[in-house]
Amino acid sequence: MTEPHYALSHPFPKVADGNSLSYGGNQGKFEKHYVQQGGCGLVGAANLIFYLAAQGIYGKRTELEKLLQPECVVSLEAFNRSCEQLRTRFLPVFPKLGMNGFSLVLGLNLYFLRYGLPYRAFWGIRGKKLWQ
Repeated sequence: MTEPHYALSHPFPKVADGNSLSYGGNQGKFEKHYVQQGGCGLVGAANLIFYLAAQGIYGKRTELEKLLQPECVVSLEAFNRSCEQLRTRFLPVFPKLGMNGFSLVLGLNLYFLRYGLPYRAFWGIRGKKLWQ
């Protein structure tokens, strides 16, 4: 049996750091030590949000769309500034703890609601199925 093949329907945004490009951000590139250690949820959510912004499907125009250059590239500085705004408004990162899953889901849903996006974040496994 062949495994199904999945692919993105649009290019994934790249982050430019000097002469190098990476797909998405890197929590190790933040100034704040606790974000370097526990910012994986923040960076993952920001990557998703930048991917959605690159598609231009927002109900309300956001700052993120303005940051994306042609070829779906954003500078490291702009990515980190955007992450800092997301951290203070929607997706808190707690020193020594990072971000728990409930904060991630709640923050993404608040972001989607605020910008008129037709998405909903949730846990993919119902509680009763989790323990089977």
